[in-house]
Parts: sequence; structure tokens; C-alpha cells
Amino acid sequence: MKREIANRAEELNESKRELARMKKLLSIQDEELEDYRNKAFVEKSFTGIRTYSRALVDSLRKAGKPLTNDELLQRLGIPPNEAQRIKAISAQLESLSAYGLVKYSAKGWRWVE
Repeated sequence: MKREIANRAEELNESKRELARMKKLLSIQDEELEDYRNKAFVEKSFTGIRTYSRALVDSLRKAGKPLTNDELLQRLGIPPNEAQRIKAISAQLESLSAYGLVKYSAKGWRWVE
């Protein structure tokens, strides 16, 4: 019985290590996908369909109040040192503003209903 418990404990530990590896790989893939999507807004020569960040749109729509740039970046989980991601979010905001979907005021960005 002790041997069986030891085997199960080792299996559990191996499963935990495998799960940690999978989570790390998923995180890396998510970052790569976000970088790929951001290129559509950062590169001026991009042609094709641009996909807006669902998190950005949802954050603005559900906020119920204007969000400053800092609040918006915090809600999106973007650290201040990620210049490329910030640039992509800014480009998306400008594009959404051009379509009349968001407005910027002294209080911040808000979704237009």
C-alpha cells in the first residue's frame, strides 16, 4: 500500500510539472498571437483584416465611466514598459475613435452607445 501511495504521489507530481509546462507554452503562444494581431495596427503597410482586441472593447463597454490610459492598460494587463503593445492599443483606440465608437475626453476613453 505504501508503494502504491508513493507511485500515485510521483504520478501527481509529474502531472503537476506537465501542467506547469503546458501553462507556460500556452502563455508563450498567447503572447505570440497578440504580437501577430498587434502588427495589423502598428505596421502602416499592413493589408488585410484587422482584429480588434476583445479585451479592449469589453473593458470600454463595461466600464460605465471614462477610463484613463493608465486604467485601461491596467485592465488589459499591459505593463508600462511594453511599448509595442501600448502602441497597438493606441492605434486601436484611434481607429475606434475614427469610426465613432469611442470618444476621448479629459476624463479618458469611453464607449459611445
